[in-house]
Amino acid sequence: MKSGNIYKVKEGTFRLRYMHEGVMHSKNIKAANITEAKQIANKIIKEINCNETTDLYNATLTFTELTQLWFDNYYKTNCTPEVVKNAKISLNSKILPKIGNYKVSHVTPIVLNEMINEFKKEISPRTRKPLSQATIKKLYNYISSIYNYALRMDLVENNPCDKVKVTFKDERVKNLQFYTAEQVKILFDNMQDETLETQLAIKLAVYAGLRRSEIYGIKWSDIDFKNKTIHIQRTRLKVNGTDTVSKTKTVNSNRIVTINDEIIKMIKKLKQDSDFIFIKADRDIVEKLHRIQYKASLPRIKFHDLRHTSATLLLANGIDVKSVSEYLGHANISTTSIYVHALDEKHKIASDKLTQILK
Repeated sequence: MKSGNIYKVKEGTFRLRYMHEGVMHSKNIKAANITEAKQIANKIIKEINCNETTDLYNATLTFTELTQLWFDNYYKTNCTPEVVKNAKISLNSKILPKIGNYKVSHVTPIVLNEMINEFKKEISPRTRKPLSQATIKKLYNYISSIYNYALRMDLVENNPCDKVKVTFKDERVKNLQFYTAEQVKILFDNMQDETLETQLAIKLAVYAGLRRSEIYGIKWSDIDFKNKTIHIQRTRLKVNGTDTVSKTKTVNSNRIVTINDEIIKMIKKLKQDSDFIFIKADRDIVEKLHRIQYKASLPRIKFHDLRHTSATLLLANGIDVKSVSEYLGHANISTTSIYVHALDEKHKIASDKLTQILK
């Protein structure tokens, strides 16, 4: 429908007649005169034409096109560059090859169930093992987030993910790795030959439970030497060869952590050649950690597992879950509870082992 006819019915009342989808419609309009009535009629017609255009757009919109809208207008502006980069890889390599060409309205719960079942059978080229439950859950969450965005933008009427049951056992407890207090001491003893920057980064991860990106985001202005605290309020990583500074992972991640005298002394020895205490975000810190682990004959764990180590040592020594959650900057206390379950699992294994030895 592009236009309509309007005529006066009686004083103060006019009637608009228009054709819509092959059917003649009429609508009464209250107005003081014909000029005002035409203005109101034009707004009505414009709205109907706009809705027709929107319906046509929505009917032809593909999942790839919707994903691009979500990515450009929502995800990129609300997530850190590293998270955005990982999401783009997952979408382009896993999701879009399967459903990218589908019309948005054709991505049904059945389609999603079939895709999830395919993911469960897929072998990761990196690990040469089936995709982990955490990976599949993350892929599912991307799709759900995309449709939730579409709902907010009035592009769809429902989210097909709401009707898909994706239940997994929490693998995080099983896969959680951390060092004991004795192993941490061995680690520290075997890194004396490393640079001051490497030693400091590792100790900040253990003592303060900091993420790697948080460590390299620390500025001199964030440090309160008198009160021995650091304000964690940004992240910094090297993305595609460029130092990228962003806000913290979550609101709770923006926090103040207390540091000990040893950390204070190490920081004071650094050169103040930059706003940041570390001149660059060291991507090689992970390899440097693995080198120390090999030298010390310690189990090989990831740099992020030093943060796990910090949490489990605090919990094992009587610090309550809520305090540890705040210390680590977790968005949800349930995340911290994983460390409690991991400790319980370790204790059970130790108990079973002892039982076997004493049989």
